Amino acid sequence: MIESYIVFLTLIGAISSLTTWLVVTFGKEPRHLPVMTLVGLTSGLFMAIVWANLTGALDITINVVAITAIISSTLSLIVLYYIPLPKLVPRYGKGTWVAWIILMLLTMLFAYNGMAPTYPTTLSSTQFTAVDLDSISYSDRTPNPVVPVSIDGAVSSVKLFSTSETPTAGDYLKFRVTFTISTADWTEPYITLAVYKDNNNDSTYDTGDTLLPDNLYKVATGNSKWRANVIYDDNPHEIFANDNGVVLPIFHANSISRWKDDTQYELSNTPEKFTPTHDMLSWDSNGELKENVLTYASIPSGTTTAIEGKIYCQEQGQYYILVRAYDARFAMPYETGQPLAEKLIPFAVIPSEGDGGGGTPSFSIDWMLLLGLLAVTIPAVGIVVTRRW
Repeated sequence: MIESYIVFLTLIGAISSLTTWLVVTFGKEPRHLPVMTLVGLTSGLFMAIVWANLTGALDITINVVAITAIISSTLSLIVLYYIPLPKLVPRYGKGTWVAWIILMLLTMLFAYNGMAPTYPTTLSSTQFTAVDLDSISYSDRTPNPVVPVSIDGAVSSVKLFSTSETPTAGDYLKFRVTFTISTADWTEPYITLAVYKDNNNDSTYDTGDTLLPDNLYKVATGNSKWRANVIYDDNPHEIFANDNGVVLPIFHANSISRWKDDTQYELSNTPEKFTPTHDMLSWDSNGELKENVLTYASIPSGTTTAIEGKIYCQEQGQYYILVRAYDARFAMPYETGQPLAEKLIPFAVIPSEGDGGGGTPSFSIDWMLLLGLLAVTIPAVGIVVTRRW
């Protein structure tokens, strides 16, 4: 998955550069093709590395594609008009205007897709009172797809010039869970999400597996509508299950009641900690729920939403993320109900070199992409600096 994303963005850079050359020169200067190809590959590969390190290489969006195309096309225009005679076309010829129009259209596309999605508001059909952590229970885990929901997951561990789907002990693993709704609206959406250590290494959920401690991971780390759970004890942090191992619901809500504003607190989940970008559901130190969902952010059919998180991989072993989707119209949060769908997302943590490990990640871009970037950058820079084809 990560490999294909890297190659795709590199090709987008090359295609954008060659398209710019074709528009500006009307295809009449084929001897410019080599340098345009190098400029495009350089900009595309550079953007792929930047994208992987900034986003965790979990998902590629139209915004990333548009930015890559804009940067590659802009650099190509600069190079075309920097290199000396013979002149390609008059400096303000038709080709140049067409190229700038294309760039403006790409910029508008990027701006449009950068807008936060809006979700229809649905009043909560149930208000919960006197909910206590120890009283929460779920009795039925057999999926009942009243609302067809497809769940997909992606994981990646990113360091400078290194991206892998298999982290080493001591690394962080980012994850993204995507929900796609096909034929019916997901009107009162909520999910459960927890990370387990797969003690018997069978990649299935069973009672022999153990929950990862709350302090080793966090969810809803982006600016989304997903409302996770925060307990305000001596060390405020996100919680994912009670002491009996029952996983807490995470609601997709437009509005909730207010007891505490979680965006004003630093939570201790993972060694790096974090401050939520939006308000969560709060619990007091006695384990009593203090806030309620007022309105759900309904997810219409034909749309997709996602929740992201981050895991601190403390020790080697086999693990998985278990996600279940529910609708509060057909299930009772904190009590019982059948999930609409579920997804188990396995991952492995290999030992670090200091622990006698040093296993090879499934895909590493440290030397491969660095050498590739140098291979296309050095000739491109050389041509531009010397101003010789």
